Amino acid sequence: RSVGDRNRLGQSLNCLAEAHAAAGDLDAAEPMYEEALTLARDMGGRAAIAVALLNLARVHLDRNSGDSAARVLREVLDLVDEHTGRQETQQLLTVAAGLAAHEGDWARAALIYGAAQAQLKQHGLRREPADEASLAPLMARVRQATDDAGFAAHEEEGQKLAPEDALRDVRAWLRSGR
Repeated sequence: RSVGDRNRLGQSLNCLAEAHAAAGDLDAAEPMYEEALTLARDMGGRAAIAVALLNLARVHLDRNSGDSAARVLREVLDLVDEHTGRQETQQLLTVAAGLAAHEGDWARAALIYGAAQAQLKQHGLRREPADEASLAPLMARVRQATDDAGFAAHEEEGQKLAPEDALRDVRAWLRSGR
């Protein structure tokens, strides 16, 4: 912290928080994500702000606070545009799929999950371990509620969506009051 490189400090805090979140230690992760967000806001980096917000939204989901997660996702959607990076778009879709699952909106969860999966595959990305640890139990609930065939059908439909269409659908859903 004394070096003064706020960008690297924010990145380092985010990495440490990810390790804690992946291990299930949300009490350690959350304040680090919040500090990384404060630094990103101070520097004005839209991508860094979006990543920190998405990580906080995931923590809210892991703490069973869907309303807080939705509020944070709406803020992220205000930041994203055609210049948003692939990783941020994929992470936003991943967290939105988790929120839909959390709320029992099984078809929407599988559809958005499919869109996120398509982004991973198309761009050779990988989901962060903390994101996977958060999402896996939620998607297991979706699969159980929809049966494998139902899940696969909705997931396949989501994989066919262009990223901008998937984001538009998520934006409309979140703004409708979900």
